[in-house]
Amino acid sequence: MSEWPGETLDEGGLIHVLNPEGTRPPLIWCFNAASEFPALAAALGPDQPVIGLRSLNVIVDFRKKIADDDALMARHYADVLAEKLDLKNCWIGGNCQGAPVAIEMANYLMLQEKPPLGIFSMEWQPTVPYPGNFSMLFGSNSHEFNPFLRGEDPWPLWNTMFGSVTCDFLDGEHGAYFSQSGIPYLADALTMRMNGEPISQDNLPDLASENIPDKLVADAVPERLSCGQELIIKVDQPENTEVIAVWTSRIPRMFGMAAVKLAGVEPSLHHVSKDGTICLPSPILLGDWVLQLFPSSGSSDPGAWKKRMLDTYLFTVE
Repeated sequence: MSEWPGETLDEGGLIHVLNPEGTRPPLIWCFNAASEFPALAAALGPDQPVIGLRSLNVIVDFRKKIADDDALMARHYADVLAEKLDLKNCWIGGNCQGAPVAIEMANYLMLQEKPPLGIFSMEWQPTVPYPGNFSMLFGSNSHEFNPFLRGEDPWPLWNTMFGSVTCDFLDGEHGAYFSQSGIPYLADALTMRMNGEPISQDNLPDLASENIPDKLVADAVPERLSCGQELIIKVDQPENTEVIAVWTSRIPRMFGMAAVKLAGVEPSLHHVSKDGTICLPSPILLGDWVLQLFPSSGSSDPGAWKKRMLDTYLFTVE
């Protein structure tokens, strides 16, 4: 990243800043390519500091990449930036393969009770709930990534997954948003959201107490599943409440929303039955999978969310 413009903020030269004299809360953005960084900083103007990070696009062979790779990179970035900035007064975002890194950074900071002002996820649908401010960005002609162009309605699920959620559409197709014709639309969308009044992360409800179980699953679960097997789990939740089931693949190249859709286990709401159980389909892709369960009523509660993030179940589908 030595060719990236701007002042470096770390010894390894991985983190750069443009518009450093700007007075607005910094925007930390994970980019796919070096040219995107100066384009966005220029479009946002000199009063908006932009801190540029690099995604693993091209660096790591996509065919061998797993979700943990983004998480490791995200934690490194967050640890370095925490020594330089008050990250609770920053926005975090990313595009395409940079978006999961940005989301993992925000998750990591939320677990440390240092949540950013909000997250921007561009052309990437998250699979894990987040109890803070979340902004989606999709291209108006991006048929591969924009769920609305496929006739889907993600709002019911989104409204249970996030503390607050918005969605804006950019002019054009995937890969063109940092071009001379596309960048004004992206800059306008980001500025509009950053100029708004985000929900204070300090005032989010926090019910983390002895009343929230450390583990949501009440009984033992099998470690091995047959492909597509129906999985019945007894949970510590009242009857008729809803639980969000989140599967995360540990299979190389299979990560994000595309992987869980292919495996038939995209995030979904499940009703707790009278006997206190939920019924889930297991993935139809062979390999190791991690399952997390989030009560939909706790999507805006950082305390409950933290316990659920740390409550994970590993399965091998064979």
